[in-house]
Amino acid sequence: MRRKCVLITGAGGFIGSACAEEFVRRSWDVYMMFRRNRPGVSGCARCLQADITDAGRMREIFAAFGPFDAVAHCAGRASDIGRESDFRGSILRGTINIAQCVRRQGTGRLVHISTTDVYGLRDFHDAGEDQPLRNWPGNPYQKYKILAERAVVRHLEGRQRVILRPGVVWGAGDRMILPRMVRFLNQRGLVVHFGRWRGRNRWPAANVRNVARAAYLSAVMEQAAGQVINVVDPVRVTMDEYWRRIVGAVAGAPSSDRSICLPYAAGWLYAQASSLVGKICGLDYAPADPSVYALHMISRDLDFSSRKLQELFESAGEKFVTVEEGLAELTRQWNSGSDGGKVAIGNNKTVNGNGVGNPFGPLEAQR
Repeated sequence: MRRKCVLITGAGGFIGSACAEEFVRRSWDVYMMFRRNRPGVSGCARCLQADITDAGRMREIFAAFGPFDAVAHCAGRASDIGRESDFRGSILRGTINIAQCVRRQGTGRLVHISTTDVYGLRDFHDAGEDQPLRNWPGNPYQKYKILAERAVVRHLEGRQRVILRPGVVWGAGDRMILPRMVRFLNQRGLVVHFGRWRGRNRWPAANVRNVARAAYLSAVMEQAAGQVINVVDPVRVTMDEYWRRIVGAVAGAPSSDRSICLPYAAGWLYAQASSLVGKICGLDYAPADPSVYALHMISRDLDFSSRKLQELFESAGEKFVTVEEGLAELTRQWNSGSDGGKVAIGNNKTVNGNGVGNPFGPLEAQR
C-alpha cells in the first residue's frame, strides 16, 4: 500500500523541523523544503532546497514529487523589524504560491501555520478564534500574516485547508528565541516586567511538539477541515512563570527577589530607540531588548482559548506534551550541547544556540 506523503515548507526552522519529525514518526514519507538551513531530520525524509517566493520552482516541486496528501506550510519571515518587501515576499507571496499549487494539484489538505499575533497586541481573556483580526502598524509581520490567511481562504475550499494559530512556541530545538532570552536574563541579572500586569499577564506558550502534533491531526482529521484553531498549551502560564520555569530550566531559575516591575512608559523610550537603531542599521532585530514589538507583547495579557485544540486532540485520542515533559526535554537538550553552538551565560555556564533576533519577537517559522 502506498505510504502517505507530506511536503513541509520551512523545514529547516524550529516549527518546520518538529513537524517533519512528527510526520516521520507517523510513518509518512516527508519532503522537507528549506531555503537556507538544511534540516537534520532522519528517517523517511527527503530534503528539497527552494525559495517559496519562486512560483516556477514551486510548480516544479509539486509536479515532480506530488501529489502530496498534505502540505504543512511553516515558512515565512518572523522578526521584530525589517523591510516590508521581505515580509510581503516570504509571507504573502510564498503562501499564495503554495496555495495555488495545492489547488492546481488537488493536494489533500494545506495546513497553514499562522500566529495568534493576527489578533493584535492587546489584552485578551479566554479569546477564541472568532476574535477580529487587527493589524499592528509597528511591524509588517502581522499585516502579512493576516493577508496570507485571507489568501489561503480565497484560493482553497474549506475541505482543503486548516489554519493553525500558534502562540509563543517553546521547547527543545529552539536555536533562536530561548538563547536570546537567556542572554537577556544573564545581562540584566533579574526578570523585568513592564506595565500594569506586573508579570501576571498570560503568555501564550505552545510547546513545539504540541504544535507539530496539531499540524499532523489537522492534516488527517476530517473535523479539522476548514477550521481555524488556536494552538496554545492547555495549562496556562503567566509571563512571570514563563521566565522562571522555561527560561530558568536552562539558565537557572532566578529567586523571587530577582525581579522588577517598571511602568510601561519607562520601557517605551528605550524600546523606541533600540528599534530605530535596528532599522537604520538594516537589522532583523533591535540591538538591545526589548524592541517596541516585544514591549507590546510582554506587557499584554495574551490569554487565548485552547478549547478547539483540546477537542481535536480528544477526538483523535492524542495527549498533549505537558509543561513538565517539555521542561525535561529542554533541559536534557540544553545540557547535552547537542543543538547548535554555545552562548555564554555567565557563572562559567554555557547554553546551546546560534540564533539571532529578538527573543520576544514574533515566532513562527525560522528557516
